Amino acid sequence: EKVYMDVHGVRKGPTETKEAIQEGLDSMQKEIANLQDKHAYELARSMDPTYAENQSFRLAFLRADSFDAGKAAIRIARHFQAKLDLFGEEKLVMDIVQDDLDREALEALYCGRGQWLDAKDRAGRYIIVAFFHDEFSAKATVRKLEYCCAPIDV
Repeated sequence: EKVYMDVHGVRKGPTETKEAIQEGLDSMQKEIANLQDKHAYELARSMDPTYAENQSFRLAFLRADSFDAGKAAIRIARHFQAKLDLFGEEKLVMDIVQDDLDREALEALYCGRGQWLDAKDRAGRYIIVAFFHDEFSAKATVRKLEYCCAPIDV
């Protein structure tokens, strides 16, 4: 039933009170502290704690995992590792902008095989339609997606 509801955009998430949000953020911080593989996250925190520890930014990860703090902690650690692998240390604590994409990623971005729809689904999520093709490398495609799918309503 959960998958059915999610696919049709009618998934009901947890009630977001100020207390629930703060409890989720606190739990997420504890889960992050217990992670073994968090090198990129720790690097980001040492470079700019206001970026890595921004509550709105972290809340996006909690929402993505329905306030499961353990899953959100893993997701944020993987996010920073992927960002480090794709864009390097100098962009780790910066929002990725179009100028950060290389020529191949820009070609992948502009080829028209991925589009944002004007409407959102019933749960208020953006809808992205992507037609993947082996014309571009996997890295270029992922870099394009990192740029396109960065949190925008955080």
